[in-house]
Amino acid sequence: MKITFPCKFCKTYYLTVPLSQGLSNLVCPKCSKEIPVRISESLFTGIVDSCALCGRDKFYIRKAFNRRLGFIVVLIGIILSSYYSSSLLGLLILMGITFLDTIIYYFSPWMTVCYTCQAEYRGFKKNPRHKAFDLKMQEQYRRY
Repeated sequence: MKITFPCKFCKTYYLTVPLSQGLSNLVCPKCSKEIPVRISESLFTGIVDSCALCGRDKFYIRKAFNRRLGFIVVLIGIILSSYYSSSLLGLLILMGITFLDTIIYYFSPWMTVCYTCQAEYRGFKKNPRHKAFDLKMQEQYRRY
């Protein structure tokens, strides 16, 4: 189980930490500022109920899909299908790439994301209270 979040001070560097018992503060490798972390008891049981970084309880779930990999697969499919566009092979390549992209997405695990600070919780159980992304909730809770 890992938690990934942006530094509250420099906002650019994503810190990834494994969940451990004595974790109370982190140091950003880029700006060297200390970031307080509050880990609740339910995180140790595998369920996300409050954010370790900001303390809020508003989350959404999404697939931990590698977007770069998905983009590269689709780009290769477009290039290959345009090269073979005059034959049926171009259409078959597009269909195959679409199928491959769908398979990669299907086997990607779920992760929980905090609306407020964008902390990502990977390897935790799905909390039934957390639903898919809602733009209204993001506008209400997201800090800019």
